[in-house]
Amino acid sequence: MSKRLLFKCISQTKSLTLFLICTTWITSLANAQTPIFSPGMTITCLNGCNSGGDIVDNVIDGSYATKFLDFNQVNTGFTVNTNVAAVVTNRIDLTTGNDAANRDPRDYTLEGSNDGSSWTTITSGSLPCVAARGYTHSYTFSNATAYSWYRVSFSTVCDALNSNSMQIAEVQLYSGVLLPIKLISFSSQLKNENAELKWSIAEAEEDAEYNLQRSTDGRSFYSINIQRGNMHSTSFNYTDQSVKNGTTYYRLKMTDKEGKITYSNIALVKQGGKGVSVVVYPNPVQKAGSVQISTHNATLESWKLINAFGTTLVQKNNIRVNGSVTVQLPASLTPGVYYFQFITDKGTHSERIIVQ
Repeated sequence: MSKRLLFKCISQTKSLTLFLICTTWITSLANAQTPIFSPGMTITCLNGCNSGGDIVDNVIDGSYATKFLDFNQVNTGFTVNTNVAAVVTNRIDLTTGNDAANRDPRDYTLEGSNDGSSWTTITSGSLPCVAARGYTHSYTFSNATAYSWYRVSFSTVCDALNSNSMQIAEVQLYSGVLLPIKLISFSSQLKNENAELKWSIAEAEEDAEYNLQRSTDGRSFYSINIQRGNMHSTSFNYTDQSVKNGTTYYRLKMTDKEGKITYSNIALVKQGGKGVSVVVYPNPVQKAGSVQISTHNATLESWKLINAFGTTLVQKNNIRVNGSVTVQLPASLTPGVYYFQFITDKGTHSERIIVQ
């Protein structure tokens, strides 16, 4: 989508449906993925439809407020003709309907075709039964073949004995590049002798793993907590109640649905005594790298980076930070010795660092 079309989409949005479609496009762009289904494509039911007012077109209309319902209950589904033979998919999203959870599909099969009659299975799997309405299950797969027809089918529902139909709000396929988890922030703060860890990501991702790790030397880390991602959460937290005296280091090992691993910056806390201290980590630091500045029993109000000749290279004022903050070093720094000078509410402090 071009910037002009994106702006037009947002500025002319006058309904919930159009807003959700725009939101889907924007989210996909941010993740270098493009949705395939859109309202107006030719869509037909599998094995005939018995839907009442909840017609099959609703399953690709971009709105979680509508749904596709089929009283045939088992072996249901739909076929979409995209009229674009070059489409290649790598992700499927399936969103639960707006009422009885026992009607939700228990499994799914995705097939592709280039003539509408000969079908190839692309991916399939089971769907967990959840109580949440409007909940999106997201699954990735590898597919190198382009198709212009897609068929999505469901063999049964979560509770066939106590339901009279199958329902689903939305199904969407995507093409493009899957990017690793994008971390927005990861921070630590000492509070009541416990370490409060918080992190946020750019987009919610189901089945991602966040492995929180701890170290006492900044080199050897071990796991203390593992949390799973879902399609509704972009912010996470954990309280470490086993903080030892001295400096404790933390990092996140993040694994996305495809097994790609990325690591966060290192956050730290300092426990023990009532003295004031400011810690810079790592030290030494690689050229053009970043450091974590953490305060203990003090509020950081400003800092500046000074070279060996006393010249101020970077200065930040009025920041008011309790805990830790990440500082990106200028790319122009050459290897050598530098000094951070800090002003806190308890006085002035300095720390020598080495850039390698």
